[in-house]
Amino acid sequence: TEAGSLIASSNRGLDMNSEDIESVTVLKGPAAAALYGIEAANGAIIITTKSGKAGQSIITYNGSYSIDNVMSVPEVQTKYGQGDQRRNGSINLVTTESWNLEEIPEGAPIYHNIRDFYQTAYTTNNNLSYSGGTNNGTMYFSLGRLDQNGVVGNTGYERNSFKLKAKSSIKKTIDVSASINYVNSVSQRTRQGSASSGSFHSLLNYPANINMKDYVNEDGSPKEIEGFRYMAIDNPYWSALNNPVDNVVDRYIGIASASYAPTKFMDFTYRVGSDLFMERNHSHYATGSAMFLRVGYLSEYEVFNRILTATFLMNLNHSIAKNNFGLLLGNNIEDKYRRRMNWSGEGFIEPDFVGINNILEENRSISQDSRRKRIVSAFTEFKYDWNSKVFMNATYRFDKTSTIAQGNNMFGYPSVGLSVLASDILSDMDFHALNTVGINYWKFRTTWAQVGKDAPPHVLETPMASSTNTYTIDPQGFIRAVYPTGNPALVPEYTTTFEVGSDLRMFGNRLGVDFSYYISNTSNQILFVRMSPSTGTYGGYMNAGSVNNKGFELLLSSKPVKTKNFNWELDVNFTKSKSIVTDLPGEIKQVEQSDAWAYNNVAQGAAILNSTVFGIYGFGYVRDNEGTLLLGTDGMPVKDNNKKELGDRYPDWTSGISNNLSYKNVTLNFLWDISYGNDVLNATKAALVYYGLDPMTLNRGESGVIEGLRSTGVLGDDGKLVYEPNDMEVVFDQAYYQNNYAAIGENFVEDGSWIRMRHISLSYRPPSKWFKDKIKNAQLSVTGRNLLLFTKYTGIDPEINTIGAAVMGSGSIGIDNLGTPSTKGVDFSLKFSF
Repeated sequence: TEAGSLIASSNRGLDMNSEDIESVTVLKGPAAAALYGIEAANGAIIITTKSGKAGQSIITYNGSYSIDNVMSVPEVQTKYGQGDQRRNGSINLVTTESWNLEEIPEGAPIYHNIRDFYQTAYTTNNNLSYSGGTNNGTMYFSLGRLDQNGVVGNTGYERNSFKLKAKSSIKKTIDVSASINYVNSVSQRTRQGSASSGSFHSLLNYPANINMKDYVNEDGSPKEIEGFRYMAIDNPYWSALNNPVDNVVDRYIGIASASYAPTKFMDFTYRVGSDLFMERNHSHYATGSAMFLRVGYLSEYEVFNRILTATFLMNLNHSIAKNNFGLLLGNNIEDKYRRRMNWSGEGFIEPDFVGINNILEENRSISQDSRRKRIVSAFTEFKYDWNSKVFMNATYRFDKTSTIAQGNNMFGYPSVGLSVLASDILSDMDFHALNTVGINYWKFRTTWAQVGKDAPPHVLETPMASSTNTYTIDPQGFIRAVYPTGNPALVPEYTTTFEVGSDLRMFGNRLGVDFSYYISNTSNQILFVRMSPSTGTYGGYMNAGSVNNKGFELLLSSKPVKTKNFNWELDVNFTKSKSIVTDLPGEIKQVEQSDAWAYNNVAQGAAILNSTVFGIYGFGYVRDNEGTLLLGTDGMPVKDNNKKELGDRYPDWTSGISNNLSYKNVTLNFLWDISYGNDVLNATKAALVYYGLDPMTLNRGESGVIEGLRSTGVLGDDGKLVYEPNDMEVVFDQAYYQNNYAAIGENFVEDGSWIRMRHISLSYRPPSKWFKDKIKNAQLSVTGRNLLLFTKYTGIDPEINTIGAAVMGSGSIGIDNLGTPSTKGVDFSLKFSF
């Protein structure tokens, strides 16, 4: 967040070149944490990168060209233009709102400012790799270049990547390997969200009778429309060019390992890794920008981030008859360090030069912060299998962390698992009933696991803040800050999970059924909790409650058609899950999540006691016990000043339907995604209503009766207001929509269920003989993304995260708040090897 504006973040996962990935394994739940630590408390995605192959020397090229457009833009009314209604009934034209009561004259130009603001985006992605080696050593090398521009002008992303990975066998018993990965990325971003400088928020300030593209005066300064001079609003085109947000990242990832296998049943591995990245961020408002009184503003920061890891592993394996044993002993040390330097200033001396030295010293500020965290761990895993039919494993991990106070910072957590290949056992017992019904494989599995989790760095003590004053001899010093409040009593949080599942395969693996049921409980969650201002602080971290999660997953995999030339594979998954907050400390009834501030503060995300973790919490109307709307004596709805739960952003269930059809060298693949029962807060619609742009405001000036019970203003014998059916007409004018309707979050919670075609891809592999076997693995593909969407949601896309994929937590998921619209696109790709 910078200068009151939201800037979409990027996840550091963008640094990985997808063409370097060999495989991806998803480990779900705490069972993954025994081997991968606290970071895998909620599961882990294990990415294995490509390595050289012995006996092969292959050069591979993979390139693609993509075209993207926004899926759609909000529907706006173009009947009424600039104006707002004064209390005396006259129309004020010195405004950026669209509440005029007189229609735009026939024949006058009408501008579709929101629709025309977004452009077509193009992306090129080129990758070249080499893979080769012998029995004594292998090497993999790759280069990648990605160029992408955004649907908003002057935004984009560039990435250059380099990877080298080598492995060598010094002796039969000793292997060494090393890899180095360098990534340079440059991004140009746009401000978004509710802030006055956000691009979509600025779009709201251009009525249909004003041409937003006419934004520059002859001297290059931004052209004002009537009403702008009193507001911190810039023309979005001018802002995209003159108020940039630039980010540059240089990242280095290095890994080296050595393994020694003195015997067939014993081996040792030692691995060290380093992940370094330097990030430089530049943001400024040019002279003439409406922000900061048009004198200009500069904000820059540099971040150095370092993660060092060292892991030692000892593997023991032994077999006795049909009994196979395995023991893993390990030690891991992880050290994290982050340092950030910030400087900013307001008011450029020379208007056309952007730089911190072009700002008076008294108008500059500078700050520095650093964070450190270290975890030392020891872990073990015991494996046993009988005749490859009964499998057992048990793990235990012990962590010592620097982010929990001494006495509580050492904790351990175990897991146990059992799986049985029942089909093979029953077959050995001459029990063939499974075969008679077509079952050729049946595996049963169950797991119990626990994992601990520590706190963020440096939250045990209230931080010190720098202070400058002019009333002492020495005007410098430190004071104890009030935010965030330190909590030395923090203890680790724990998640305990039980899972049971079964894997059935039938009719020669033509049909498969995989089912899992799980239940987990998280206690002593470490959360940032807002506190009452009377406590003297804004908030702090505490062990703040418990969450129960349970659900099931079902996967049906099938091969309905399997012939020599034509094959059809159909997979269907179904997931149902629910997370409930079962406990919060003291009198707290909800923990508000501040990842996204919805327009006009109508509602926000919150975890609610005895209800969902993904709640929508905000203002609604006063209703009776039967849900009937209660109105005032004037026939108008009455705002409930007590916030309440308005919806649940988590779906009741989700499903995916994947089809893969192939005929000779042609393959068609498409995936349908389904989400049912998820609510969405359409704060974008709230803003459109407020500005008079939403089509529902076309009835302005009309009158009608609101259905509900109207208060008579008379007290009954019980001392309560007497209500009767409403027959009083109210005027649906600007005051109604702005002061009543647009201020109530209840009006903007919508059913966000959807069915979408996530992607559809058609590919063709020409025979190698066409190229006399000099070119191999050639493939031409065309892929469509998000081409079809079926939903009742009135916004652009119910699958929404206001700030972007990089945001941690659940606060902005399912909140549609003036963000850049989702996109749909087409990819054309070519791949071949030689």
